[in-house]
Amino acid sequence: MIVFPRITSRLIKFTIFLLLIFAAGTSVHAAFEDQYQGYLQTYDNYRQKHGMYLSTRSQYLQFGTLNSKNDALAAVKELLVARADVLTGHMSLLRLKNVDTSFNTQLETYESLLADHKSRVSTLASLEDSENLSEETEDQVPGMQVVSRKIVAGIGAGKIEAQRLQFVLLENEAQTLIKQLRESGKEVTVQERWLIDARGKRLLAEQKLAEARSQINQLEESFGEGLDSSYNGIQLVLYEANQYLREGLAFMVELSESIKYGNY
Repeated sequence: MIVFPRITSRLIKFTIFLLLIFAAGTSVHAAFEDQYQGYLQTYDNYRQKHGMYLSTRSQYLQFGTLNSKNDALAAVKELLVARADVLTGHMSLLRLKNVDTSFNTQLETYESLLADHKSRVSTLASLEDSENLSEETEDQVPGMQVVSRKIVAGIGAGKIEAQRLQFVLLENEAQTLIKQLRESGKEVTVQERWLIDARGKRLLAEQKLAEARSQINQLEESFGEGLDSSYNGIQLVLYEANQYLREGLAFMVELSESIKYGNY
């Protein structure tokens, strides 16, 4: 029976995921940028090896000669190495961006498994052996996907949390200023209204942020094909949290303008 490794679409989707996430970034550290560019080259190499694999596979299935079989095995080996490099690069990029140390052990474990996988490729003597080795890696992909999405979603949540903290500082400063104006005999009813509205938006943002963090923690391998949908749902909640903060900031601007151009 002719056997070939199952180079499934979920692996390609997984590698593309990081490309889409970080390509959208507007600013990155130099070290990350260098490694990210290296990752792009590694991914391009993987695509080339995948094309060669499909070509030699087709020839072997068509002719079934010993030479075509050897060519197919050689192409499979190169593909498995290239795939391991892409997945390892993915883990390395996540490590550079990761802000939650609780994921470090998992990242190290996956990197170790991929290094072991890559070291065993040269020992493969048949297409059947290559299938077994390939499936071992594929079995790890769901776990990698979960960790990847948890880390990336956590990065987004962390950015919004930083904005929330800055908003609280601004809110406290405004409250102090309004108190001083009131004690000096100024009419501050309008300003207090703006502050209440701003605080309300901040509280809504905090609720959304807490909801997003809860959903991030609940991401599991068992989600299967529903993992992407769950991740997209988290991104929507984070977007809503960010929007509430922006709306709250608009109220703070109105508060500032009313003091600036009022009789104070």
